[in-house]
Amino acid sequence: MKLDPFILIVTNKRDITVDFVVLEIQKRGLRYFRLNTEDITKYKIRMEDGDPRNLILFSEETCISISQITSAYYRRPAFPLPSLSASPAESAYIKSEWSALLRTIWNALGGRWLNCPFAIQQAEDKPRQLAAARDANFKVPRTLITNDFEEAKSFSKNATLVAKTLRHALLEPESESGLIDFSQNSADAGEFSDSTCGEF
Repeated sequence: MKLDPFILIVTNKRDITVDFVVLEIQKRGLRYFRLNTEDITKYKIRMEDGDPRNLILFSEETCISISQITSAYYRRPAFPLPSLSASPAESAYIKSEWSALLRTIWNALGGRWLNCPFAIQQAEDKPRQLAAARDANFKVPRTLITNDFEEAKSFSKNATLVAKTLRHALLEPESESGLIDFSQNSADAGEFSDSTCGEF
């Protein structure tokens, strides 16, 4: 039996931007499946012969085959969410195993990606991007990446700075509210405390 093709959207439940993408897809009458990766543990899988091309993901509500996917969009997936009853060691194991399966799916989709996850990982590597920009003869400001505050203070003397984190901009304490750390333009080294400083 031939299965109907669809668009795969890989994301998380809280991504508002993807909500708008979904609305547009619905307006166009296209079939899609939104995979919120924190919920991947709710599914069962079947991979005949261990071949990713035969992978089927199913639950009580849905059943999808990787062969049905004609195109895929990747935007900010979350880590797989283990059961609340799992111990810390079990949670780490579950996250690791399901993350490995997700990477298998990403690889199996090959050229069907609108934005390949592995290319995104390279693009998100800020030091790599700085090196690539210099190699392409872009004008790149003098830059220091460090976790040594004294080094940062010395670098900042008589300079206006932009300070950025390497990766995460959101601190998530135990309380429900979080602290967002934005890119920062600073003329005073005392106003920042970590990783990346670029002089302009």
